Amino acid sequence: MDTAESRQQVLEPSHLYSLPEAMARTGLSKSAFRQARRNGLPVLYFSTRAFVHGQRCLLFIYQTIVSHRGRRYIADNDSTESPVGDSR
Repeated sequence: MDTAESRQQVLEPSHLYSLPEAMARTGLSKSAFRQARRNGLPVLYFSTRAFVHGQRCLLFIYQTIVSHRGRRYIADNDSTESPVGDSR
Protein backbone atom coordinates (compact mmCIF):
# COMPACT_ATOMS: atom_id res chain seq x y z
CA MET A 1 0.00 0.00 0.00
CA ASP A 2 1.27 3.43 -0.96
CA THR A 3 1.44 5.92 1.90
CA ALA A 4 1.76 9.69 1.75
CA GLU A 5 5.31 9.44 3.11
CA SER A 6 6.42 7.08 0.32
CA ARG A 7 4.93 9.13 -2.53
CA GLN A 8 7.04 11.50 -4.53
CA GLN A 9 6.49 15.11 -3.57
CA VAL A 10 6.39 16.13 -7.24
CA LEU A 11 3.64 17.04 -9.69
CA GLU A 12 4.39 16.15 -13.30
CA PRO A 13 2.80 18.64 -15.73
CA SER A 14 1.66 15.89 -18.11
CA HIS A 15 -0.09 13.71 -15.48
CA LEU A 16 -3.63 13.60 -14.17
CA TYR A 17 -3.96 13.27 -10.39
CA SER A 18 -6.86 12.40 -8.12
CA LEU A 19 -7.43 15.13 -5.55
CA PRO A 20 -6.10 12.99 -2.67
CA GLU A 21 -2.95 12.23 -4.69
CA ALA A 22 -2.46 15.91 -5.59
CA MET A 23 -2.93 16.88 -1.95
CA ALA A 24 -0.37 14.30 -0.83
CA ARG A 25 2.15 15.37 -3.45
CA THR A 26 1.83 19.10 -2.76
CA GLY A 27 1.45 18.83 0.99
CA LEU A 28 -1.60 21.10 0.83
CA SER A 29 -4.57 20.39 3.07
CA LYS A 30 -8.09 19.51 2.04
CA SER A 31 -9.24 23.02 2.96
CA ALA A 32 -6.44 24.57 0.88
CA PHE A 33 -7.56 22.55 -2.16
CA ARG A 34 -11.19 23.44 -1.49
CA GLN A 35 -10.24 27.13 -1.48
CA ALA A 36 -8.17 26.66 -4.66
CA ARG A 37 -11.18 25.06 -6.36
CA ARG A 38 -13.35 28.01 -5.31
CA ASN A 39 -10.70 30.39 -6.66
CA GLY A 40 -10.63 28.77 -10.09
CA LEU A 41 -8.47 25.64 -10.03
CA PRO A 42 -9.96 23.50 -12.82
CA VAL A 43 -11.19 20.15 -11.50
CA LEU A 44 -12.31 17.27 -13.70
CA TYR A 45 -14.98 14.90 -12.46
CA PHE A 46 -15.56 11.29 -13.45
CA SER A 47 -18.35 9.53 -11.61
CA THR A 48 -17.71 10.42 -7.94
CA ARG A 49 -13.96 11.05 -8.34
CA ALA A 50 -12.30 14.45 -8.79
CA PHE A 51 -9.03 14.95 -10.69
CA VAL A 52 -6.65 17.80 -11.45
CA HIS A 53 -4.19 18.08 -14.31
CA GLY A 54 -0.61 18.52 -13.14
CA GLN A 55 0.18 21.52 -15.32
CA ARG A 56 -3.00 23.38 -14.36
CA CYS A 57 -2.34 22.70 -10.69
CA LEU A 58 1.25 23.95 -11.00
CA LEU A 59 0.12 27.06 -12.89
CA PHE A 60 -2.51 27.77 -10.26
CA ILE A 61 0.05 27.47 -7.46
CA TYR A 62 2.49 29.67 -9.41
CA GLN A 63 -0.14 32.34 -10.11
CA THR A 64 -1.21 32.33 -6.47
CA ILE A 65 2.38 32.85 -5.34
CA VAL A 66 2.84 35.70 -7.81
CA SER A 67 -0.40 37.42 -6.81
CA HIS A 68 0.42 37.15 -3.09
CA ARG A 69 3.93 38.47 -3.55
CA GLY A 70 2.84 41.25 -5.89
CA ARG A 71 5.82 40.71 -8.17
CA ARG A 72 7.06 38.32 -10.83
CA TYR A 73 8.52 34.95 -9.93
CA ILE A 74 12.30 34.98 -9.90
CA ALA A 75 13.70 31.49 -10.31
CA ASP A 76 16.94 30.28 -8.77
CA ASN A 77 18.67 31.04 -12.07
CA ASP A 78 17.44 34.66 -12.01
CA SER A 79 15.00 33.91 -14.83
CA THR A 80 11.48 35.33 -15.00
CA GLU A 81 10.22 32.10 -16.56
CA SER A 82 7.38 30.24 -14.92
CA PRO A 83 8.44 27.05 -13.11
CA VAL A 84 6.23 25.06 -15.52
CA GLY A 85 7.65 26.55 -18.70
CA ASP A 86 4.91 29.13 -19.31
CA SER A 87 6.95 32.25 -20.03
CA ARG A 88 4.72 35.33 -19.87
